Amino acid sequence: MSDQSGAREERTHNLRRTTFLGASLMAAALAFASSCSWTNPASADDLTTVTIGKAVDTLPYTVEDIGIAKGFFKKNGVNVKEILVQGSSVASAAMVGGSLQFALEAAVPLMLARSHGVPLIAVDAIDNSVTLQFLASKQWLAKHPAPAAATLKQKMADLNGSVLAQVGATDPAFYALLRGWAGLPKQQGYRIESMDSQAGATVAIQRGIVDVLVASPPHSVQLTQAGEAVDFVDRKDVPQFNGVAYDLLTTTEDYAKKNPQIVTAVATAVAETLNFMREHPNQTLAIVQNHYPTLDKSVLQQSLQFIPIVKNGLQSQKDWDRAVALAQETGFVKGVKAAPEGVYWTNQYIDMSKLGK
Repeated sequence: MSDQSGAREERTHNLRRTTFLGASLMAAALAFASSCSWTNPASADDLTTVTIGKAVDTLPYTVEDIGIAKGFFKKNGVNVKEILVQGSSVASAAMVGGSLQFALEAAVPLMLARSHGVPLIAVDAIDNSVTLQFLASKQWLAKHPAPAAATLKQKMADLNGSVLAQVGATDPAFYALLRGWAGLPKQQGYRIESMDSQAGATVAIQRGIVDVLVASPPHSVQLTQAGEAVDFVDRKDVPQFNGVAYDLLTTTEDYAKKNPQIVTAVATAVAETLNFMREHPNQTLAIVQNHYPTLDKSVLQQSLQFIPIVKNGLQSQKDWDRAVALAQETGFVKGVKAAPEGVYWTNQYIDMSKLGK
């Protein structure tokens, strides 16, 4: 694996970012804004320019790159500047400070932000499933072969005595959750080995230092295609991982109220892009290849197939209820009992008349 792809995956899926979003948000926003010179620059074609930040450089967030490449944002009357902001806390702070108008981030950071008084709201759903994959090393499976049709309980029991690589708080939290759902002791029957990075965890599973690794596409797919590990448990084994509000386009309530036309333009452009991704996988793959030039085409193709892109970008209360329940079970979010429409999320800015049937 290249250093570049390793670094990308070191900043893997949004649930890994549970950074405290309290009083430091405004200070971070001011510092971030003062270091940037890209706020609302003049546009050559006189369109309104907005800046959309990616909390991490992950595959679902290439919706922004695809929308720019296919002209959906300009079609709706806006230019887009994109920037990688290195985490949801920075993205939230930058939106509060006005340096970003929108961010691509996950549901858990949005819930965390609101629990600390930051009025974020989701205006598009990107996907609606937990896309984490629990990979078992080929060395472990050689000694502990599992039946092809094994249940979740059998699979988790087969991992008793294994070593789990911990890169972030997500890893042991979700691993314990899976064991609990399988009827096994959450904190017993395995050992945790802390890793500094996703790249380090990859080397560890290749060398047999750890037996289980939690990752997301395309990094997880790259490992399985290389024959270093097997996708042992994912959303096909865990119904609770499906139909969950996960990756989102967010903004602040204040910006949405003051700029409804701009928010409508951006939310609709993202919805059009999502539909394009669903309907034109080959063209989507070509654009994504440009974004991840070091990754094999087959890795990206399989990764895109694994992510459930949401039609029309529409959110639902059912998906948000499941997201809240999952966040509470993992312990990532405390004090959030519900995520009602119009407060945590809304579909009102998606212009359905532009999306066809």
